[in-house]
Amino acid sequence: MKHITFTISILFSLTSVSQELMENVYFEVDDFALTQESKKILDEFLPNIQNKKLEIRGFTDSTGSNTYNISLSIRRANSVVEYLINNGIVKQNITTLEGKGETNNASTFSQNRRVTITALNTAPHQEHLSKTKDEELNQATIDKIKVGDILNIGGLEFHGGRHFLKSYSLPVLDELTDILEKNPNLKIEIQGHICCQATGDGMDNDTGTYDLSENRAEAIYNELVKRGISPERLSHKGYGSSRKIREEVDAESMQKNRRVSILIVEK
Repeated sequence: MKHITFTISILFSLTSVSQELMENVYFEVDDFALTQESKKILDEFLPNIQNKKLEIRGFTDSTGSNTYNISLSIRRANSVVEYLINNGIVKQNITTLEGKGETNNASTFSQNRRVTITALNTAPHQEHLSKTKDEELNQATIDKIKVGDILNIGGLEFHGGRHFLKSYSLPVLDELTDILEKNPNLKIEIQGHICCQATGDGMDNDTGTYDLSENRAEAIYNELVKRGISPERLSHKGYGSSRKIREEVDAESMQKNRRVSILIVEK
């Protein structure tokens, strides 16, 4: 297993990344233009989010096709981002820009036609980057890791724009399976990541949806379950481009960010 390396970072405290502020703005049916009421809400919110890291996510109601709703939700998110930048928000502070498509979380259709702006206490990307270090994948590493540690798996690589592993990555998956089999109390969250864009999640060329990092995490989850690992020990989540570990200056650094990492939930 010497050719496999994991990156370990101590998970920063929950209080340091907790959501500090959140606001919603709402849209008319089948529209992505900001209403006067939405602009008023943003104007009142602006003084509270200066110099904070922001996550912007757009949603639609459940009418319309999935493809159309994804496109409309992205346009809504972009409308909010454009307004914020035009009113003094630094573009680099927008760490996530996503169109999530339709949602039924709210009690009415009108409340589902929204964009959610979340301000974070700290910059997750910088926090994650500053705490990473490399360790070999072996039992000694597993013995010393703590609940909350994050392991960024080297060698577990995907085709660009897709959620399918490259064939040479299968031995890495074999070793991850072996570790889980030998450590039956180990519970993990599989975290998907992408490269090559500043904010948001990537488009999955196989599904046509903008949830590439989530699909990559789910692909590993499904494969581990297929190999006999209990689903009760596994969960998965996509982080888009918000947790890069390399500045993308060449093909190698881009590949480092196109990855799946593992959060130790229980051991």
